[in-house]
Amino acid sequence: QKLAHFARVRSVAMILTGFNESSQQTFLRSGLQSGDFGHVMMFADLDRGIEWCEDQLLATIQPEGRESANYSVNEQLAQVIQDKKLAVKLAKHLERTEFEPDAVMISQDSPSEEMYFIESGQATVDLKGDNDTHIRLKTIGPGAIAGEIAFYLGGPRTASVIARTKVIAWQFTQTQLRKLEAEAPELAVAFHKGMASMLAGRLSSTNRLVQFLMN
Repeated sequence: QKLAHFARVRSVAMILTGFNESSQQTFLRSGLQSGDFGHVMMFADLDRGIEWCEDQLLATIQPEGRESANYSVNEQLAQVIQDKKLAVKLAKHLERTEFEPDAVMISQDSPSEEMYFIESGQATVDLKGDNDTHIRLKTIGPGAIAGEIAFYLGGPRTASVIARTKVIAWQFTQTQLRKLEAEAPELAVAFHKGMASMLAGRLSSTNRLVQFLMN
């Protein structure tokens, strides 16, 4: 309480993380989150606490419209296959889906049946470690593709994707891909080539980053 008072006087937010249930209830009963002690925040782990701090810093840079503009599925597909007309045709094979905040879009270790093209909202990529610990690998938003690696490799998911805000995404499944390959093979080839080029470019960027860090 003394530390919280010290922070309030100096207009500083105090972030508390890593509490078990018993400790958290003790702090709540003390009234630590009341207006008397200024801005005191509690999070389950350090990662969530740091994420909150990052968001506050980003808000000072772009206080209005912090979330990126929507990125339509047609725009995303056109960027992948480099053809707007083919993108419109391909979009007909995708299904629009919505996820409420905290909904699991992709579950770690589950079969890789689908991939998602995110139109709006934000989601986090989380890795579950030992003792049920979770590590937030990154935050993704409009224009991002989720689940594409496992979709092509055919193995189990290596991480979870969880909606942070309401997410609108377009789902493309293995079943839809097989149907596309049977009914419109040229369109399927264009999609495969575009995805291969995108993934290769991503790998090249990672290699350059590794070389930079090693020098």
